[in-house]
Amino acid sequence: MTERVLKWIGIILVAATAVSMAIYFYQIELDEADKTASVVGVFVGLAGLALAIYGTVTERNKRINAAQLSESTPASEPEKTQFGSINNNIMGGSFFGPVIQGRDIEVSNHKASQQAPPSSSNPPQTDETQDSDKT
Repeated sequence: MTERVLKWIGIILVAATAVSMAIYFYQIELDEADKTASVVGVFVGLAGLALAIYGTVTERNKRINAAQLSESTPASEPEKTQFGSINNNIMGGSFFGPVIQGRDIEVSNHKASQQAPPSSSNPPQTDETQDSDKT
């Protein structure tokens, strides 16, 4: 049965119980109705307490199972989405600060593009080339 059908069955049962109790209490004396209502109230309260405990335990178990599942899943395994697998790994190198990952990211360095590239006839001087020039 679907959830909707079960919900309607529950509503009908509660309504039928309420109507039958109203008819019963109308037919008996006030003192007897008071005693019966007290007993029914105790059982309704206990049923509510039991359902609250059940709901709390069930929710706690769901959270524990979800945490254990996330810990047992290796990080190297790609995540499945509606678009396919996603695997964001960075290997090698040294990173200082935030790392931005994305698809088709273009970075332009305006200062570097304004400078003229070094000419190939005059290579940059290093310590080794400066020492060899002195001898």
